[in-house]
Amino acid sequence: MTEALTEADNGHSIELHVGDQFSLSLRESRMGGYRWTLVENGEPVLTSREEKVESRPSRVGEKNIRAWRFTAEKPGSASIQLQHRRPWEQAGSGDDFSLSVTVLS
Repeated sequence: MTEALTEADNGHSIELHVGDQFSLSLRESRMGGYRWTLVENGEPVLTSREEKVESRPSRVGEKNIRAWRFTAEKPGSASIQLQHRRPWEQAGSGDDFSLSVTVLS
């Protein structure tokens, strides 16, 4: 099973089986220095790999998309948490994204 998740899935819970994968794509405002930072990656229940940043047409204010791929490695519960902030700002100063994941055998 492969699911594609976005900002609309913020705060949701999903259920997977070992070996399942899902992608997560979030819009980010790079022009202001903002970037999504993975705070909790769900290890050891999940493994994560940052994929690419999709550039949008160079119109002022246009957002990029940052993407990750997660794989369910073993049964258990996991949390994924990301923050959209500038690297020099403290945690909690920007937007948050969270997802609860339960992996079944």
